[in-house]
Amino acid sequence: MRFPLAALMLLIVLLPASALACRGEVTTVMDYLPGNWEVVDGQGNILGYSEIREGAGGCALRERWEGQDGLEGEALFTVSDGRWRLVWSDSDGLVLNLSGQPEDGNMVFTGTQSTEDGEILHRIAYELLFELGEIHQLWEYSMDGGRNWEVFFAAWYVREIEY
Repeated sequence: MRFPLAALMLLIVLLPASALACRGEVTTVMDYLPGNWEVVDGQGNILGYSEIREGAGGCALRERWEGQDGLEGEALFTVSDGRWRLVWSDSDGLVLNLSGQPEDGNMVFTGTQSTEDGEILHRIAYELLFELGEIHQLWEYSMDGGRNWEVFFAAWYVREIEY
Protein backbone atom coordinates (compact mmCIF):
# COMPACT_ATOMS: atom_id res chain seq x y z
CA MET A 1 0.00 0.00 0.00
CA ARG A 2 2.95 2.36 0.50
CA PHE A 3 4.13 2.09 -3.08
CA PRO A 4 0.95 3.49 -4.68
CA LEU A 5 0.89 6.36 -2.14
CA ALA A 6 4.56 7.12 -2.82
CA ALA A 7 3.94 7.00 -6.57
CA LEU A 8 0.98 9.37 -6.19
CA MET A 9 3.05 11.78 -4.09
CA LEU A 10 5.84 11.71 -6.68
CA LEU A 11 3.33 12.39 -9.46
CA ILE A 12 1.89 15.35 -7.56
CA VAL A 13 5.36 16.80 -6.99
CA LEU A 14 6.41 16.29 -10.62
CA LEU A 15 3.27 17.71 -12.27
CA PRO A 16 4.18 21.38 -11.83
CA ALA A 17 7.72 20.69 -13.03
CA SER A 18 6.46 18.93 -16.15
CA ALA A 19 4.13 21.86 -16.88
CA LEU A 20 7.11 24.18 -16.76
CA ALA A 21 9.15 21.85 -18.96
CA CYS A 22 7.22 22.92 -22.05
CA ARG A 23 8.07 26.57 -21.36
CA GLY A 24 11.61 26.09 -20.16
CA GLU A 25 12.96 29.41 -18.98
CA VAL A 26 10.72 31.45 -21.29
CA THR A 27 8.68 33.78 -19.09
CA THR A 28 6.75 36.30 -21.13
CA VAL A 29 3.70 38.51 -21.22
CA MET A 30 1.83 35.26 -21.99
CA ASP A 31 2.14 34.31 -18.32
CA TYR A 32 -0.11 37.27 -17.48
CA LEU A 33 -2.84 36.57 -20.06
CA PRO A 34 -5.06 34.06 -18.23
CA GLY A 35 -8.18 35.80 -16.92
CA ASN A 36 -11.27 37.69 -17.99
CA TRP A 37 -10.61 40.86 -19.93
CA GLU A 38 -12.57 43.85 -21.15
CA VAL A 39 -10.95 44.94 -24.41
CA VAL A 40 -11.01 48.66 -25.20
CA ASP A 41 -9.71 51.01 -27.86
CA GLY A 42 -7.50 54.05 -27.25
CA GLN A 43 -10.50 56.15 -26.19
CA GLY A 44 -11.75 53.55 -23.69
CA ASN A 45 -14.63 52.33 -25.88
CA ILE A 46 -15.41 48.65 -25.33
CA LEU A 47 -14.48 46.56 -28.35
CA GLY A 48 -15.32 43.21 -26.79
CA TYR A 49 -14.53 40.65 -24.14
CA SER A 50 -11.83 38.03 -23.95
CA GLU A 51 -11.71 34.99 -21.71
CA ILE A 52 -8.28 33.37 -21.56
CA ARG A 53 -7.68 30.11 -19.74
CA GLU A 54 -4.58 28.03 -19.16
CA GLY A 55 -4.67 24.42 -20.34
CA ALA A 56 -2.56 21.39 -21.14
CA GLY A 57 -0.80 21.59 -17.79
CA GLY A 58 0.44 25.13 -18.43
CA CYS A 59 1.65 24.43 -21.98
CA ALA A 60 -1.27 26.17 -23.69
CA LEU A 61 -3.61 29.12 -23.44
CA ARG A 62 -7.09 29.18 -24.94
CA GLU A 63 -8.80 32.49 -25.77
CA ARG A 64 -12.47 33.01 -26.47
CA TRP A 65 -13.23 36.39 -28.06
CA GLU A 66 -16.63 38.08 -28.29
CA GLY A 67 -16.58 41.40 -30.12
CA GLN A 68 -19.15 44.15 -29.75
CA ASP A 69 -19.57 43.92 -33.53
CA GLY A 70 -20.71 40.28 -33.29
CA LEU A 71 -17.39 38.73 -34.31
CA GLU A 72 -16.49 35.60 -32.37
CA GLY A 73 -13.02 34.14 -32.32
CA GLU A 74 -10.94 31.41 -30.75
CA ALA A 75 -7.20 31.36 -30.27
CA LEU A 76 -4.96 28.56 -29.12
CA PHE A 77 -1.50 29.53 -27.90
CA THR A 78 0.96 26.68 -27.36
CA VAL A 79 4.63 26.58 -26.47
CA SER A 80 7.23 23.94 -27.19
CA ASP A 81 11.01 24.15 -27.08
CA GLY A 82 10.78 27.80 -26.02
CA ARG A 83 8.83 28.76 -29.17
CA TRP A 84 5.22 29.94 -29.05
CA ARG A 85 2.60 29.17 -31.67
CA LEU A 86 -0.77 30.81 -32.21
CA VAL A 87 -3.72 29.48 -34.17
CA TRP A 88 -6.55 32.00 -34.63
CA SER A 89 -9.98 31.24 -36.12
CA ASP A 90 -12.99 33.54 -36.22
CA SER A 91 -16.61 33.72 -37.35
CA ASP A 92 -15.59 35.70 -40.47
CA GLY A 93 -13.64 32.65 -41.66
CA LEU A 94 -10.15 33.99 -40.95
CA VAL A 95 -7.69 31.29 -39.91
CA LEU A 96 -4.09 32.14 -39.08
CA ASN A 97 -1.11 30.04 -37.99
CA LEU A 98 1.58 32.23 -36.44
CA SER A 99 4.76 31.64 -34.48
CA GLY A 100 6.14 33.89 -31.79
CA GLN A 101 8.99 34.77 -29.53
CA PRO A 102 9.85 37.45 -26.98
CA GLU A 103 11.19 40.70 -28.45
CA ASP A 104 12.14 43.65 -26.22
CA GLY A 105 9.75 42.59 -23.45
CA ASN A 106 6.87 41.99 -25.86
CA MET A 107 5.60 38.74 -27.31
CA VAL A 108 5.52 39.02 -31.10
CA PHE A 109 3.78 36.54 -33.40
CA THR A 110 4.27 36.53 -37.18
CA GLY A 111 2.95 34.49 -40.05
CA THR A 112 1.49 34.66 -43.52
CA GLN A 113 -1.97 34.30 -45.00
CA SER A 114 -2.50 33.35 -48.64
CA THR A 115 -5.28 35.27 -50.41
CA GLU A 116 -6.41 35.85 -54.01
CA ASP A 117 -4.58 39.20 -53.87
CA GLY A 118 -1.31 37.62 -52.73
CA GLU A 119 0.34 36.85 -49.45
CA ILE A 120 -0.42 38.94 -46.37
CA LEU A 121 2.13 39.10 -43.57
CA HIS A 122 0.62 39.40 -40.08
CA ARG A 123 2.39 40.63 -36.95
CA ILE A 124 0.64 40.55 -33.57
CA ALA A 125 2.47 42.04 -30.58
CA TYR A 126 1.44 41.78 -26.93
CA GLU A 127 2.97 44.27 -24.50
CA LEU A 128 2.53 44.04 -20.75
CA LEU A 129 1.96 47.48 -19.22
CA PHE A 130 2.98 46.75 -15.62
CA GLU A 131 2.15 50.20 -14.30
CA LEU A 132 -1.44 49.95 -15.59
CA GLY A 133 -1.99 46.23 -15.11
CA GLU A 134 -3.06 46.05 -18.74
CA ILE A 135 -1.89 44.34 -21.90
CA HIS A 136 -1.63 46.20 -25.18
CA GLN A 137 -2.23 44.23 -28.36
CA LEU A 138 -1.18 45.61 -31.74
CA TRP A 139 -2.13 43.55 -34.80
CA GLU A 140 -0.61 44.80 -38.03
CA TYR A 141 -0.48 43.46 -41.57
CA SER A 142 1.70 44.04 -44.62
CA MET A 143 0.85 43.44 -48.26
CA ASP A 144 4.44 44.05 -49.41
CA GLY A 145 6.50 41.58 -47.42
CA GLY A 146 6.97 43.78 -44.35
CA ARG A 147 8.17 47.01 -45.95
CA ASN A 148 4.97 48.84 -44.96
CA TRP A 149 2.61 47.99 -42.12
CA GLU A 150 -1.03 48.92 -41.48
CA VAL A 151 -2.89 48.54 -38.19
CA PHE A 152 -5.58 45.87 -38.32
CA PHE A 153 -6.48 45.94 -34.61
CA ALA A 154 -5.14 47.93 -31.65
CA ALA A 155 -6.57 47.35 -28.19
CA TRP A 156 -5.90 47.35 -24.49
CA TYR A 157 -6.86 44.35 -22.36
CA VAL A 158 -8.17 45.59 -19.00
CA ARG A 159 -8.77 42.92 -16.38
CA GLU A 160 -12.45 42.63 -15.45
CA ILE A 161 -13.23 43.33 -11.84
CA GLU A 162 -14.57 40.23 -10.11
CA TYR A 163 -17.32 40.77 -7.57
